[in-house]
Amino acid sequence: MNNRGVIFLVGLLSFLLILQGCEGGKKENTGERFQGSPDGVSLAFTSGKPLSQFNRGDSVPVEVILKNNGEHDIAAGEAEVKVFGVNLRSFNLMEDFKSVDTVIRGVKPSEGLDTPGEVKVDFGELRYDEEILSGVYSFTLRAKVCYLYDTLAESNVCVGSTETTETGGEIACTIEGEKLKSGDVSSAPVQITSITEKLIGRDKLQIKFVVKNLGGGDVHLPDVNCDLPGDEGLLIVDVNPDEVQCFFDDGENDRGKISLDNGEETVTCFKVVSPGQEFFEDKLNIKLSYKYIDRTSTDFKVFA
Repeated sequence: MNNRGVIFLVGLLSFLLILQGCEGGKKENTGERFQGSPDGVSLAFTSGKPLSQFNRGDSVPVEVILKNNGEHDIAAGEAEVKVFGVNLRSFNLMEDFKSVDTVIRGVKPSEGLDTPGEVKVDFGELRYDEEILSGVYSFTLRAKVCYLYDTLAESNVCVGSTETTETGGEIACTIEGEKLKSGDVSSAPVQITSITEKLIGRDKLQIKFVVKNLGGGDVHLPDVNCDLPGDEGLLIVDVNPDEVQCFFDDGENDRGKISLDNGEETVTCFKVVSPGQEFFEDKLNIKLSYKYIDRTSTDFKVFA
């Protein structure tokens, strides 16, 4: 083999090794649309902002980090952050919520996007000029985030009638058993944890699903003001197909309001089927819409 052949062969082998390495670095797609973790937006003070201790009269930066670990993208302006827990005027800190004016993207495992969107919110510098009589004062600075979020569920349900069951008709699926499977619910702090079915009478199919707040924060209606969110545990549920009617706090419909009792609620729905309807599988889509408020804190000392 001449020199040109050797060079070509070495180059080809190098290319194949590089190509194999690139393919090996790709994240395997599990085929599941959703990850289903109880994660939303995490909130934390940036390390050293503020410092754990400093002197009276020092100017100390304050900053928080938001990470969207869930699977819903938060549009610009749909998240707000506020610091509280100390006399904000004494520390020269703003008293109002600060709007996040950029998109905070969620994770998309099915697309290989596993890194949560991250935003840093700058609150400027705190400064404490008040007299310190005992030589050192200890404080706890708190922060809270208020953001609009959705939880999505896409599940297979079985549709049929009692008459078909008892007259030996074609049965392509089963009513009994848990319908919710891995990958059916998006990652979010409020989760749908169960979907079950039951035949009622001759021509009704009952569907029940359980909604739980599995995050560490509070759930509120999606249109509330973050400063005055009102009652905790309220959210909006939207069910599709429209012929599935549910019992909500504000009436019987395919969309309505529910209230969580001790962090959870079972929603009862029904679908009218034709007598003798042969069994078939159908999709049940559920969307939960809400504002979520979560909190964090950090301790620091101010020396005279």
